[in-house]
Amino acid sequence: DGARGVAAAAIHLACAELHGRRTDRDAVDGALAAAVEAAAGGAAAGPAELLNVQLARVDHLRETDRGDAALALLDALAPELARAAPEQQARALAARGSALMLRGGHTEAQSLMNEAIGLLEGLLAARPRLAALLLELARAAVRRGDLAVARRLAERAIAVHESIDAPSGLASALTILGVLLIHGGERPAALAALSRARALAQRCGDVPAHRAAILNLVKILVDEGDTEQASALLDEGVALVPTFEHRRSEQAFREARFYLYYLRGELAQARAEAGRLLAFADHGSGPFERIGARHLVVDLYLLEGDLASARRVLDAAQALCDAQRASAEGTLFDASQLIKQAWLAQAEGRAADALACLPRADALQRMEDRFACAWVGGAAARALGDMAEAQRRLDAVDLDAEVALDQLAPWLEQRLALASAEGRVDAPAASRARTLLAERRVPVQMAERLGRALAAAATGGAS
Repeated sequence: DGARGVAAAAIHLACAELHGRRTDRDAVDGALAAAVEAAAGGAAAGPAELLNVQLARVDHLRETDRGDAALALLDALAPELARAAPEQQARALAARGSALMLRGGHTEAQSLMNEAIGLLEGLLAARPRLAALLLELARAAVRRGDLAVARRLAERAIAVHESIDAPSGLASALTILGVLLIHGGERPAALAALSRARALAQRCGDVPAHRAAILNLVKILVDEGDTEQASALLDEGVALVPTFEHRRSEQAFREARFYLYYLRGELAQARAEAGRLLAFADHGSGPFERIGARHLVVDLYLLEGDLASARRVLDAAQALCDAQRASAEGTLFDASQLIKQAWLAQAEGRAADALACLPRADALQRMEDRFACAWVGGAAARALGDMAEAQRRLDAVDLDAEVALDQLAPWLEQRLALASAEGRVDAPAASRARTLLAERRVPVQMAERLGRALAAAATGGAS
């Protein structure tokens, strides 16, 4: 309508936000360039308006795998930021923290974001920025492995987003909460949060938020053994738009695809996808994503008995973990790295090393880690002939807990094997195993092992 200067810049920024919801990176670049040009050429544009446009560019660069460019632009804006309003300073601090977080710098990211929150507290007009910042802090806490803090931040982010009627941000905050509920074994609550997140994101046309909700709904489905619905939902997420918003999203969908092959026993496809997944992660992903990809694919090698491949993958993951710790940076994967190293040691016949490697069960925050620690420890203790220790470790988790079937199945297998070795019957474990096998929900390779353990338990033979 002929708008110029500040008004035109505002329109271009709004267009950039809408293009971002459709993951159209080039269109966002174009809209932001037009916003810069409009603001720079407008007589009414002051330092604050020009800085807002540049900070929008920073956010877009950070969100589209161009973290170095985002940090360079922030450095170039330092003189303007020194004179800027608190909300703009907070936005810059949060952007720098987010960019550093994706490099693995969780501690510095948290410090910068906490500083930003201090600038925003009490500013009513800054509540949208505060809501977004709380969400980023929750993500940083998840990556750092501090899930209790992450949950408090996610719940606070939800409350702020609801108070300002921001459906896109609310969808993202609900998705983070859903992830944390899955980790805690609260699956019905996680399903409710993620379903609401998906509906909100779909209604406001936010593809990245929609995909994130879908991805974690897929996680619930595969954990329950429903690979058919999971595959259909995954295809729906991919088909929303032809591009991914950033590498993290694309990698997550690749991981889900690999996991479906693995669960269905389609081993040739799983092996091929594992190689592609690791190559993708190593070509531009951050340390957190590179460790996570290795922790996913190593289970395939361990179950197949390909211990050379398993060791190669875990050694690479260990080097990444060591590099993080050298910078005083822990991650969510520290505990699972120890557990998978223990699984490898047990598979190699080094049961004593496996027990020595396992983390303390009471220090584990994720339900899947607690189950994995229990069954790997039980198997190692039984291999050493210490049946009392094996029982103690297996009893550390509950038969009725909400946990992924790829962790429940080997735990049941070890309970049945221990009972067989002691010449007794474990009726609750046998009943649960029979139900899972009858429903055909257990991952194929694990189903074979669980079936053998169940048969041995029925005849009183050792497994």
